[in-house]
Amino acid sequence: MRKLPILSVVRAGNPDFERFLIEDDHGRQWTGQDFSDQGVLYALRNRACADVHAILKGFFQVEPVRYMAPVVIEVYGEADVGKVARYLSQASILHIATGKYGNGPEGTLVLPTIEWGLTREEAE
Repeated sequence: MRKLPILSVVRAGNPDFERFLIEDDHGRQWTGQDFSDQGVLYALRNRACADVHAILKGFFQVEPVRYMAPVVIEVYGEADVGKVARYLSQASILHIATGKYGNGPEGTLVLPTIEWGLTREEAE
């Protein structure tokens, strides 16, 4: 298996009209097909992150093993679970320090996602 690239989603352009690029560990940008000096601009960080996952998954021909890790969210005040889930999906960023730790242990690819649509109230 060849070495996986370290990919990052970075801000680009005017801060008033936030856009994002995918960069590899050599500073090249994702064009939608490969990496070059100029890449595709994304309006949504989540769309760029989904493409990072797709690019990296392309290096593997095996089915993934899935693990679940609970996240506890406390909400003070009145809001239904749908509004809280929508807020979290828009306001949250799941950041993995791949630049420091790589894509996973010993040649693996670890791709965490948060399924905010499955948010439910905890039973007491």
